[in-house]
Amino acid sequence: MNRFALKSSRWILSAAIVCSIVGVASSAQALVMKRGSTGYNVRIIQNTLKSQGFMSSSVNSTGYYGSITQRAVMNFQRARGLRADGVVGSQTLRAMGLAGTGGSIDSSPAGTKAIVRVSNFLNVRSGPGTGYSVKRRLSSGEGIFIFAESNNGWYRISNGNEWVHSRYIERTN
Repeated sequence: MNRFALKSSRWILSAAIVCSIVGVASSAQALVMKRGSTGYNVRIIQNTLKSQGFMSSSVNSTGYYGSITQRAVMNFQRARGLRADGVVGSQTLRAMGLAGTGGSIDSSPAGTKAIVRVSNFLNVRSGPGTGYSVKRRLSSGEGIFIFAESNNGWYRISNGNEWVHSRYIERTN
């Protein structure tokens, strides 16, 4: 084996180890939301807190985890017998009905094919529950793709925030 091949092999192995560590760290960070967090998952938490009466419906779901969201999370945690630290981790997500055993919103294989099975139409909602606004409607027989699944029976059917209940969906692959 020549020296160049040996150096290349070491470099490739080192790069692979660094990438693995970064990937694990990113996954661990995705499991926890706390004050200062932002994004779509925070908005889902805010809407869930509203639908369960822990956050006022007059408060906008901004996707920013500030003091109002933190207080609502702590009240939710107390009511569910959880440690009231205001941090949304795997236990709080499970109690909200938003996570499986992994502690995050469960991802299905991207693009799992499915068909809508209803008598008239199916409401597509902005989050995983009937407390979320209706964005549009789907007709019976219409094809969709499932991208994620909450453990309370809702499927995310786009890369954005469109959700339908699983009882009206038939997987085709």
